Amino acid sequence: MLQTVLEEKKTFYLGIMIGFLVSCFCLTAMLYLLVSRGVTIELNAEELAKTISLEVKEQMKNKVPDLIDEAKSKLPKEMAQQATQEFAKTNIEFLNVKFHLPENALAGIEGQLETTFAKSLNKSLQNLNPESLVQKLEKTSYEMTKKTLQEKFNKKTFSVKAYGIIKIPVTLQIN
Repeated sequence: MLQTVLEEKKTFYLGIMIGFLVSCFCLTAMLYLLVSRGVTIELNAEELAKTISLEVKEQMKNKVPDLIDEAKSKLPKEMAQQATQEFAKTNIEFLNVKFHLPENALAGIEGQLETTFAKSLNKSLQNLNPESLVQKLEKTSYEMTKKTLQEKFNKKTFSVKAYGIIKIPVTLQIN
């Protein structure tokens, strides 16, 4: 009876040992396959591009009118200052005598240019529809995202370290 109990214990421990070895073998085989073949992640370019373009649309919906207003307020003054600086560099030559424009004349020119630029810019931007500009930005971001994903990331393989030791190749498949 004692011998059968010992044999049963031997058989039990042998079964545990074999089960442990089979489990280790399976885990090692799976790890080998993972490391050698890697993982492929499939991304839908269409969905990703739509998501990004909708986010661009939402962000730009509020910013475009502000950008237009900022352009209307800042650009005429900056353009007039730059043009006046160019006038200040030029000389008027009359009978071989060079004259510089006086400061008060330059200030007057700058004021006139600023008024002219402001009117011209306002007239040009008056017909600009912010919503159509936002739609164009949305469409452009969609096309650029889709194209970039296809050209730069399709079938690109990255090496990802797992637990700091194992490098697993991860391949992106863009659909």
